[in-house]
Amino acid sequence: MPGVALLLPCILTALLIHFSAKESWIKSFLSFKLVVWIGKLSYSLYLFHWIFIAFTYYISGEKELPQSAVLPIIFLTFIFSILSYYLLEQPIRKSKLTFKQSFLLLYLIPSLVVIGFNLSVRSHIKNKTKYLKDKSIEQNVIPLNIPSKILTIGDSHAGHLENFLNYVGSKEGWRSDILNVHECILFVDKMGNLKKNQKKDCAEYWKKIESYPVIFISMFYELKRGGSPVPRFNPTSYIVKNFDEEFQALVKYLAKTKKVYVFANNISLNRSALRNAFLAEYKLDKYLSPIQKLTDNKVSNNEILQLVKDIPNVTWVDAVKYLGDTVYVGKKTIYGDQDHFTSFGSYYMGTLFHEKERLLSPQLVSELYK
Repeated sequence: MPGVALLLPCILTALLIHFSAKESWIKSFLSFKLVVWIGKLSYSLYLFHWIFIAFTYYISGEKELPQSAVLPIIFLTFIFSILSYYLLEQPIRKSKLTFKQSFLLLYLIPSLVVIGFNLSVRSHIKNKTKYLKDKSIEQNVIPLNIPSKILTIGDSHAGHLENFLNYVGSKEGWRSDILNVHECILFVDKMGNLKKNQKKDCAEYWKKIESYPVIFISMFYELKRGGSPVPRFNPTSYIVKNFDEEFQALVKYLAKTKKVYVFANNISLNRSALRNAFLAEYKLDKYLSPIQKLTDNKVSNNEILQLVKDIPNVTWVDAVKYLGDTVYVGKKTIYGDQDHFTSFGSYYMGTLFHEKERLLSPQLVSELYK
């Protein structure tokens, strides 16, 4: 809902109209040729200034406009507004087109061109994004050709571990499937009882979970817990009520009959790491501000650790500590957006982890595949 503060410009506009209707300094000022001319350009000025502001935000990566960009934005806005006014608005206003001709030439055809261009650009951006995410990996990390005895569950922060799991699994002799459980993120209530009357999808997910002897869990914990800031447009819609209690209860429930591994979450960034690659094509990446962590998630990870550390059969896995705050390795990006690994990033974390420690003990692997 609009705030009360928005009444101020409305009131000021009303006062401006009121006092300009009678002889006053306001009317004299508004009658100056320069002011009248700017008034004629006002609609074009309104349209074009948003375009240049939006591009500046994207190119700079800042939340506030850089001072050095203000004058160029004003200059470009006026240039394009003048061209629009004299080359489009005036000729169209003076034209003698019929209603049908106007509808066809000024509305239908331009609309179809804009829609077609938008679809083409969106398709190009989607393909380009996929290419940039995938090109960094030097090899396809193919899992071992053995049965999956492990199931990795969670949200998209479980899914982006695919190459990490494939790499580490290939080195240690195991294989994991991945299951994004979507909104069925917690199957157990805070009292430790399996939730009844679950949705059909949730019931199917749980049936699959029960069939695996080892469970890996990876989630965007901060998002579910209501942490801030997080890289989502409407973060409150992702909050799960009683998350901590029900997450702990879920882990306890699973750990009664299975080995459970809970993964620490990765950092989030203040902007997409791929933006550099997009802008580099036009030599605009030099204007980007340095990429930074959006927030420090060490506190959140530690809070999740405290929830599960004393539960038998549960192991805490902090693979992301080997990445630290690294975003790029040479020209390769670890993150595909603000909080998800690229194929390379997931693989790279796996190589670092494997150099320092094992995920599953040799004894457990032998038991799983005997």
